[in-house]
Amino acid sequence: MIDALNIKIRKTSEQKLNILTLNAEIGGGGANQIALNLSNSLQKKGHYTKIITRESNFSCDNIRLINNDEFRNRSFRLFKKLGQISLKKNYSLLPNFFQLLSEVSEPKRLFRNAMGREDFDFPGTKHLSNIAGFEPDLIHAHNLHSDFFDLRELPYYSNRFPFFLTLHDCWTFTGHCCHFFDCERWKKNCGKCPHLDIPVNLERDGTRGNLALKRKLYSNSKIHIATPSKWLANHVTQSILSPAIRSITVIPNGVDQNIFTPAEKIKARKELNIPEKDFVISFSCNSPSKNPWKNYGLIEKIVQILAKSPKFKNITFLIMGEGGEPKSYNHIRLKKLGWLQEKQKVALVYQASDIYLHPTNADTYPNVILEAMSCGTPVFASNVGGIPEQITDQIDGRILPNQAETFASAIKEIIIDDEKCNNFAKQSLSKSRKLFNESDMISKYHDWYLRGISDFSKN
Repeated sequence: MIDALNIKIRKTSEQKLNILTLNAEIGGGGANQIALNLSNSLQKKGHYTKIITRESNFSCDNIRLINNDEFRNRSFRLFKKLGQISLKKNYSLLPNFFQLLSEVSEPKRLFRNAMGREDFDFPGTKHLSNIAGFEPDLIHAHNLHSDFFDLRELPYYSNRFPFFLTLHDCWTFTGHCCHFFDCERWKKNCGKCPHLDIPVNLERDGTRGNLALKRKLYSNSKIHIATPSKWLANHVTQSILSPAIRSITVIPNGVDQNIFTPAEKIKARKELNIPEKDFVISFSCNSPSKNPWKNYGLIEKIVQILAKSPKFKNITFLIMGEGGEPKSYNHIRLKKLGWLQEKQKVALVYQASDIYLHPTNADTYPNVILEAMSCGTPVFASNVGGIPEQITDQIDGRILPNQAETFASAIKEIIIDDEKCNNFAKQSLSKSRKLFNESDMISKYHDWYLRGISDFSKN
């Protein structure tokens, strides 16, 4: 034990660490990008990093996929394999039959799911070191939901290794939901959940039992917690997580400012084939018409209001993301760009825009706002979550209530006031350079690791 501690102390002083990162998926949303960029950047600085994830849109040497099905019982694996074979051979009913048999082969799991209990039966969690190929100096988990991590193993791992957890949403301290909207049942016992249909979805209300289990697990865990916003940190300290907290720190998200940087607006618009003299508003959301967190319906209402006023012509909306097919509204142009995976293409949209619009029902500290501001594009966003920590109203953007008329009025005002729009843009860029630099974020995470390892070595 003494030798192990000496090794950890020596490695800490040399600042070369074996880092195991856990995240449900790599690719897509802001939280996933933070996990990937942090791991890659630390590896470039000489640390040894591996990411264990359920699925990935990227092929990288430091990514390892966890396949929990490989660790399930023999019956499950057999029926799963037979189901895959029958699916390939296009047998009509056999795939569903074998799927049913595989579920029945795990009766406890089937019963818990039927009772509305969250699924923690992911046996690969016990084999993290083997999957990674090394014993870590620390484990850094990001969001632990989305069907890949057995939360019941948290006490074991957090007592064996320095355990760090970055929260990007609220699931860890609720009975099932990633964002709780105006509900505060998570502060007590949950139950009688008003939002069973929002992720993580439940067929039956088992939220009270889910929260009770989480509370029990955290009482035996030791976790260093980071949040991107003060808003989220404040909620964490009021939650069932509080007994597990060894330390809590706020580390704002950062973006790569070599990519997300201002560029000539006319050139960007030419590449996107949009009119040079239009007032351009961009918006981003994956499956916007179905996403419960975002407020695509508000976007449509804003467009309808603007379309009624002939005074405000030559407006183009750029929509990034899948779903939400655009409609035509009189003189308002809506251009659907689809899902843009390359960061450079996303940056191009911000660079072509006069403002970026982010109406949302719930959010913690969205990366898209930081990306837009780093391109010198002011953001008009909803007054929810940690967003007011990103934008200073009437200085570098607008913080607004979720009312279409209010958003539309703010847009009309900025369209006719070039000076104000330019000042917003300058202030957005200035703030982003000071507060949202990715390299600063990485340095803060590294310092956080060292403090946590030192704390672990003392206990």
